[in-house]
Formats: sequence, structure tokens, C-alpha cells
Amino acid sequence: MESLALALGGEQGSRLTAVLRMRCSPDTLLRLLRRLPNDAFEPPRVVSLDEWAWRRGHRYGTLICDLERHR
Repeated sequence: MESLALALGGEQGSRLTAVLRMRCSPDTLLRLLRRLPNDAFEPPRVVSLDEWAWRRGHRYGTLICDLERHR
């Protein structure tokens, strides 16, 4: 479950668990991530940021990507 939470996050991970018939709430998956030790995550050295608007003046999104690990 921790690997699934790391790869997909809360909402998407929860949807996949429903398809696999092993239901798990998004909050539970995020709680699993918070329990992991901080040293398990190496901070990125090179990042890319992209911001966009879905609809002018209404909803905005930000994409943050680690360029070395392509994540």
C-alpha cells in the first residue's frame, strides 16, 4: 500500500484500490505516507515548475517535476 500511495497519492490511489477490490480511503493512503521516515525522501536538486489556468480567472494548476528522476 505504501508503494501505491507513493506512486499515485491519495485520490488516484484510492480509485485504483477500488478497482482492485481492496478499498482504501484517500486519507488512509496519505496517513501511510506521513508515517514514512523523512530520510526516505531525497530532496530534488533540479526542479521544473509549470503553472497554467484551466479557465481564465477561475482554476489554476501547478506542476512540479524533478528533472533528474523524471518524477
